[in-house]
Amino acid sequence: MFDSLRPSAIGIVVASLALAGCGTESQEADTTPAPTVSASDAGVQAGPGLDSHMSGARSLGTVQCGGATLELSMSGDLAPKTEMHVDVVQTAGPPLAAIRLWIGDKSATGSLKSKGDFHDNRCHCHVEAPDLLSMDSALWIEGEAADGKRSTASVSLHEHR
Repeated sequence: MFDSLRPSAIGIVVASLALAGCGTESQEADTTPAPTVSASDAGVQAGPGLDSHMSGARSLGTVQCGGATLELSMSGDLAPKTEMHVDVVQTAGPPLAAIRLWIGDKSATGSLKSKGDFHDNRCHCHVEAPDLLSMDSALWIEGEAADGKRSTASVSLHEHR
């Protein structure tokens, strides 16, 4: 009986040793700083902006999307792989059921869309910048009406460069 348990015991010991070794290798972190684009380089002008709860929010102006007029403000420093905070206030037009925002190109290649829902006439979104930001990157807004119809608008983030 002892001989029949030996292979099982050896297997358990080998498996335990293999698991104990997992995750013990040290990995060096890449300390190369990511290139950044300052707010002024991004064409974002400081100003009175919207009545936003975000500290340091900058006005991005007004856009028309799906018949709705939207005032936009953003906080954060635009750089690859950073999270931007965007406030949207609908000031006119038919109410939008939802809104999607992304930074990049119109097709959202390499971008992550962020969906927000309006509460009254306001929406707050966390929008992640893609790994690669080109000189023509923009903040894209896709508004969805109550009937499901979608329309898009954009705000240049590099227009003053």
